[in-house]
Amino acid sequence: MVTLIFQGWFQCRLATDPDPTDEPRGISGYMKCLPGEPDFDRIIRLHDPKVIRSHTPTVGVFITKVVDGNKEKTDNPLLGSKFNFEGNPKYFGFNGVVADAGGEPIVPFIVSVSNEKFRIQRALLDEAPKFPFAEYQPSNGIIMGGNDIAEHTKIFDIGSFLKERLDLLKQDLVNATDEIEKACLSQRINFLQSPASRQFFNARMNWGFPNSKNNGLLGKIVNENTESFINLGDLNLPWLINFWMGGWDPDGLCGYISGILKLPAATLV
Repeated sequence: MVTLIFQGWFQCRLATDPDPTDEPRGISGYMKCLPGEPDFDRIIRLHDPKVIRSHTPTVGVFITKVVDGNKEKTDNPLLGSKFNFEGNPKYFGFNGVVADAGGEPIVPFIVSVSNEKFRIQRALLDEAPKFPFAEYQPSNGIIMGGNDIAEHTKIFDIGSFLKERLDLLKQDLVNATDEIEKACLSQRINFLQSPASRQFFNARMNWGFPNSKNNGLLGKIVNENTESFINLGDLNLPWLINFWMGGWDPDGLCGYISGILKLPAATLV
C-alpha cells in the first residue's frame, strides 16, 4: 500500500445563508464579492485561485508525505506533487434542500495527483452524479473545535492573525489613490472588524470514502506515469480517502484541507 498525505489552502467563492445558492454577488449572507471581482461560482479550487485578495493565505494543496507500507519516503518524486479536485467541483446543499450548511456533498468528486512527470486520477464513480448526490455526502456535519486546524495552519490565535491583516489593510487604505481600491479596502476592513470574519475558523467538515454508501473511489483510473517509479497494482481495487476541510477565512475566500489518500494495491518502484 502507498499512502499519500495532502494538505494546503483551497479557495471557494460562494454565497452564504440566507442568500440563495446561485446568488452571484452576496446580499444578505456574510460572503460578498468586492467591486471589480467576478461573480461567485462556488467552485472549490485547490490551485489557481480566481481571485487573490491581499495579505491572505496562498492557495495550493500538495503531497506532503509519502509512505510505502509503513515506511515514510523522504526523497520520493511524489513529494511536493499537486493534489487536486478535478471537474470544477462545488458544494451542493441548495439551502438545505440537499444538505444543511456544513453537510454539503462535493460534486463531482474526482481526485488527481500530478507533477511534471506523473499523473494519476480517479473519480468516486464512473456514472454521472445524480441528484440528490447521496453517495457524495460528507461523513458528518460541522464539528467545532479540536486541535487539527491550529496545528496544520499554524494559526493558534485567529484574533491576532486577522488583526495583523487588518492593520496592513488600514495602511493600504491610507496609501490608496484609486477609488475602487479604496472601496474594496474599506469593505474588507469593516468585515474584519465583525464577528463573522472569524466565527467559522474552528469549524471542520469531514469526508470519508469508504462510507456506508460505497467502498472507496471506484471510477476508472487515469495513469500518465512517464517515469516508472510507482506501480498501481490491481486497478479494480478502490482507493480510500479521508479528509477534513476547515479553517474558514471568508475575507481570504479560502479554507484549509488536510487528508490521506491510500492506494491499497500500489507499490513504489
